[in-house]
Amino acid sequence: MNAFGEAAQARAHQRLNMASAGLTDAAGAFAVERGLTAGLLAANGAANPAARTTMATARARGETALRQALDGLVAMGGGPDPAPLQAAHARLEALRGDVDRALAGDRAGAPAPAVWFAAATAQIEAAVALRRGLDAAADVEGRVTRLVAVRDRLGEMSEYAGRQRGSLNGLISAGAVASLEQVLAAVTAEGRIDGAWAQARALLIDASSPLQAKVSAAEQSWYRDFAPMRRQVLAAALQGTPWPVAAPEWFAGASRGIDALLQAQAQAGEDIAALLATQRAAGETGATWHLVILVAAVLLVAVLGWYVLRRIVRPLRETTNVIERLAQGDLETEVPAASSQDEVGRLLIATAHFRTTAREARALTETQAKLRAEAESARVAALQEMGQMVEEIGARAIATVRGKADDLAAVAERLQGGAATVADATGLARADADAARARTDAGAAAAAELTASIREIATQMDRAAGASRNAVTCGVRAQEVFTALETSVREIGEVAGLINEIAGRTNLLALNATIEAARAGEAGRGFAVVAGEVKALALETARSTGRITRRIATIEEHSRAASGAMASITASVAELDTVASAVAAAVEQQSAATAGIAEAVRDANAAAGRAASRMAEAAEGTLHSMQTCGEVNEIAHVVAGSVGEMKTSLVSVLQARIRDLDRRADRRQTVRMPARLEHAGGTCQGTLVDLSLGGARLEPAAGTGPAPAAGALGRLIAEGLPPLSVTLVQRTARSLHLRFDFADAAEKARVQAALAGPMGRAA
Repeated sequence: MNAFGEAAQARAHQRLNMASAGLTDAAGAFAVERGLTAGLLAANGAANPAARTTMATARARGETALRQALDGLVAMGGGPDPAPLQAAHARLEALRGDVDRALAGDRAGAPAPAVWFAAATAQIEAAVALRRGLDAAADVEGRVTRLVAVRDRLGEMSEYAGRQRGSLNGLISAGAVASLEQVLAAVTAEGRIDGAWAQARALLIDASSPLQAKVSAAEQSWYRDFAPMRRQVLAAALQGTPWPVAAPEWFAGASRGIDALLQAQAQAGEDIAALLATQRAAGETGATWHLVILVAAVLLVAVLGWYVLRRIVRPLRETTNVIERLAQGDLETEVPAASSQDEVGRLLIATAHFRTTAREARALTETQAKLRAEAESARVAALQEMGQMVEEIGARAIATVRGKADDLAAVAERLQGGAATVADATGLARADADAARARTDAGAAAAAELTASIREIATQMDRAAGASRNAVTCGVRAQEVFTALETSVREIGEVAGLINEIAGRTNLLALNATIEAARAGEAGRGFAVVAGEVKALALETARSTGRITRRIATIEEHSRAASGAMASITASVAELDTVASAVAAAVEQQSAATAGIAEAVRDANAAAGRAASRMAEAAEGTLHSMQTCGEVNEIAHVVAGSVGEMKTSLVSVLQARIRDLDRRADRRQTVRMPARLEHAGGTCQGTLVDLSLGGARLEPAAGTGPAPAAGALGRLIAEGLPPLSVTLVQRTARSLHLRFDFADAAEKARVQAALAGPMGRAA
């Protein structure tokens, strides 16, 4: 970029800085209006004239600054889009009419304090976002970058301080008790303020004396003068006790601290404007000198054209190429060495110097970016750690409550099951008693049937005796017939033996005939002999058949006699069978009756046993229900204890945060002294760079022992200080933030005396 471009850029930066400063003033004035209006709306009454006048003044100042900033943006052209801010301003303007009527006494359409606070906060955030966009557009290397960052951090502090002021002012005005969410919001705002403050102080490397003075005044006002009241109000919000101060007193104290922050922010804007003006003047002066040099060069070219063509054009072209590469960001380009002391040589020397300066500027920018990133990481880590602690405590308590609730539900189910068991056992015992009574009645009826069956058996037994005598007589006759039949059968057996012999011989002859036929000798002579033998056997068989026929006739006669005898036996046996059937039926009835009686008795006994068992189950169920009631009572006590433990843990976390606020309120001194931190994991050597009555910051040396984790306890040893017990509050990539844990008041007094001595300059 040439000198004319640099001058134009400086003028543009001045205009952007003026617009940014106007937005900063507007945001501060609107924050005052936001807090005052929220408190007046929460008071539920007509506002006093003084408060309304203060609010109107802040509103007018904010509107004037906002209008000038927006007009400047329109005149410049380009830049960030102001539409979101204009939309937020229009929404807030729509509420202001209702607010003014409410503060005049007409509360009918008054907006809720939370609605007003949200709309005002949205406008302030839109103004801050637009200002950051302008700062980004106006950002340049070096001091301007750091001053822009300082102004941004101070703006963040004033914004969150304004939120804390407004939200607590509304609660104090209404006399309401802060909820846990509101307390956490106030403490979170405090953390954002502290984080932005730490970043702003880290960037005050080469700040001007006026800015240093304004920052020190802001520190005195916010962290010392206003800190006691702020701690009292936060403690009252945490504990739910009455507010220690009135709303006007709280608002005035917070406003003084915020005004000091806004003044420091305004001073940072003035320093930026002065620096940009200096750069602009330097650019314009450079442009004038460049113009003079250009005219001289033209004259020189006219006189020494031929010399220029021979001695200057080629080196100048090389130099131009190098400058172009440097302008494109290639800072590793090698610059040719100057071979003469003429303009080209000086230009080469200047180019080499420019490259060195650009490298240093890039390294400085990277260092500043790293420092900003570390500060932001530390702030985010602190907020995340606090949120994680609260979340873990709440999660553990909720898990305990949920588990005990599940146990309570299970116990209730068991209690219900025990009651159902008692009811079922009682019903079954009654049913068994009814069944036993019915079985007893059935046993009596079965006994009556048994008596009748016995009488019937006696009658049928007499009939059976007569039938048996007839059967004996018929049996003797049948025995004689069967004897004769046996003799006939014996003779038939003899005849059958003869026939069997004849049949054997016939079979043998048939075998011989078969053999002869097989031989087939002499045309069948053997067959004639065989045929004669067969004929003789046939005659013998005929005679035997006649004898068999006669024997069979005799057998038939005897068989008929036996048949008659057997018929008599059959009749007697049939009568006997009838009698026996009747007896069997009577016996069966007797058996059934007897079985019925036995079964009735068994059922009665079983029913009585079941009734006793059901009654025992009912007694056991009653005892179990009593035990279950005891378990329910115990679980209820455990749940109540878990809720109390959760409350105690949250109070401890927030009280620890307030103690950390006390530590940050102490004045710090910048020191450079060797020290070591002894902890459970070893010893960490380093340098103390920041010291106050509440704690210190230690930068560990490279290659030293391991650093402890956050929350670890240790002992700090440093020259000029007594050995101190410390707690590691925060650990970053480059430093350890320690909190002093004084054993007694005497130890604290020794540290205070050491700080009063020449240990370092005030930060």
